[in-house]
Amino acid sequence: LRTTTWQIEPFSMCYMSDRRFLMGMAGYIGKHTGYLDNATGYRLMYYTSWMDFGDKVLTSIMKKIKTTIIGVLNQTIIVKYAYDFDTSYRSAISSIITTSTNASFYNIAQYGIGRYSAGILTSIIPTNVGGTGKVAQIGVEVDIDDNQVSIQQIEIFTKNGRY
Repeated sequence: LRTTTWQIEPFSMCYMSDRRFLMGMAGYIGKHTGYLDNATGYRLMYYTSWMDFGDKVLTSIMKKIKTTIIGVLNQTIIVKYAYDFDTSYRSAISSIITTSTNASFYNIAQYGIGRYSAGILTSIIPTNVGGTGKVAQIGVEVDIDDNQVSIQQIEIFTKNGRY
């Protein structure tokens, strides 16, 4: 996950229930907004630790990775994976899509017609993968350009190989 280094020294910080982030400074209270870093976008890169899928001796065959993401329609997601401590990652590119053409929105019009959110979607993105190894590492990368993204879950489907 991203770590931010600020050149400011707030006395206090508060994350409000309405999702506002406030910082107490000398003589004033500052409010952090948006999803940019110094007015520019950045790449979110999340990588798991190396995993052995339950058996350190058995070679596993990875078949599929399902990533559950909250994000914006048509945002590009890159899923990367590698085996046996090799940092030459294989990758697959997907986009956040929805199968619904009439997403329902709250308290503004008829069901399936009105508007509730600004297009934030929860998507399960299946990625077919291949290769074998005793351990594997999974990575998810996405460009953040003033849109929110949240990685909710990464599911890995494997098949037992040889000893």
